[in-house]
Amino acid sequence: MRADELGHYLEKKGLLHDCLLSWRELGEGRLSVEVSDVNAATHGLPEYPGASRLILELEGVCVKEMVAPADELRVFEASARLSGEAASLGEFRVTFWPAGHMTLSFAAARVTERPVRELSPR
Repeated sequence: MRADELGHYLEKKGLLHDCLLSWRELGEGRLSVEVSDVNAATHGLPEYPGASRLILELEGVCVKEMVAPADELRVFEASARLSGEAASLGEFRVTFWPAGHMTLSFAAARVTERPVRELSPR
């Protein structure tokens, strides 16, 4: 997925507003970003489609800037765009609430979204 396509996806998902985020390094310039409910921006509203887990895998990652809070990583806004440095690179930026941010450059992205199945009582 190209950076502009990822940016469009994030816009459709409310820029991940109010989502809780975690990440882990996979080695060799790869990063996995996980969001427990990618639809959190609409939680409590009639259009809320239900919880869906997002896994965003980024390849060719280079961290440009990171100021992350020590406790939970609650997203205020996330965006992706083509980088001005090279047409083949993208920029992924997350602003955290109440403070902090991270900016990464990346070469490729893959999005996997799966509904969270709630356990029903038996």
